[in-house]
Amino acid sequence: MKTKIIPIIVLAMFSFVTAETAIAEAPKTQPAQEALKGVRLFIGSWTAESDA
Repeated sequence: MKTKIIPIIVLAMFSFVTAETAIAEAPKTQPAQEALKGVRLFIGSWTAESDA
């Protein structure tokens, strides 16, 4: 009986770690990004070029 339970517990732990990693790496939107969503066409894309 124990030999069947241990692999199930190990599989559950790996599944939990995988799910937590996927949630942590998901892109998060900032409030400022949400507020500027309507005017994104007018803003365009900006890049900064300077010597550090």
